[in-house]
Amino acid sequence: MLATTTYAEASAIAGLSKQAFHLLPKIREVDAVMTPRRQRTIVEVHPELCFAALLGAPCSAPKRTTEGRAERLAVVDVTIDRPPAGAAWDDVLDACALVHTARRLVQGAVERLGDGIRDARGLRCEIVL
Repeated sequence: MLATTTYAEASAIAGLSKQAFHLLPKIREVDAVMTPRRQRTIVEVHPELCFAALLGAPCSAPKRTTEGRAERLAVVDVTIDRPPAGAAWDDVLDACALVHTARRLVQGAVERLGDGIRDARGLRCEIVL
């Protein structure tokens, strides 16, 4: 999918959302320099999995709702009254959850989800939380 150049091509391969398609250029940049050694500090994460780990269960409300924002605010440290210009609350909260996971990665305390399979380049097929 990284070799695709149009949304139609990428979506035909994996039913990709437009938001995910627009992340592909950055994913390509990381993929170009990724090695098994670098995979110790460059990892794949997903904010909703991070929140599930923080809460002990998946979030019960969508992140863009008042209830969802409150649920997520309860487990991350946010000291601002409003998001920075150009950002939405869900973006800020997602970033906070990822910072929490980054701290745990540095401490060697992340959980790695995957079955141990490695791709052709020797990279673990996993996500951390």
